[in-house]
Amino acid sequence: DNQVKILGNRIELGEIQSAAMCIPGVENVCAVLDQENQLIVLFLETKLSFTMRRFNVELKKYIPNYMLPGKLICMERLPHTPNDKIDRVALKNSLKSWCAICWMSSRMIRKAYGTPISLARVSMNWFGKVSAIS
Repeated sequence: DNQVKILGNRIELGEIQSAAMCIPGVENVCAVLDQENQLIVLFLETKLSFTMRRFNVELKKYIPNYMLPGKLICMERLPHTPNDKIDRVALKNSLKSWCAICWMSSRMIRKAYGTPISLARVSMNWFGKVSAIS
């Protein structure tokens, strides 16, 4: 179902996807609900690098604040099913492993740089390559 309820608001994930496609540089998009954290996660297929803040500023032009995603993940290519549709199941399943990798990566960066670093300052691509954002 593409309609979710978060904090009493009914949200159509398709509306978020349509709004995100209006932003220059976005080639494809998929919005899913992270049930565990009650967040909308927006997966972007793009060659550009977006920050959450910058992307949400653009997205606010098209949708209200309560519909803004809580997490943004940029990928070079979204996973597809054999029928060439976006594989939502694979994206939802990747959320658990992605969060675990982020936690481990932040610990590795802290060890390498000798200083604590927030997860907001860690950039990671789909395959787990990590780089610190200045």
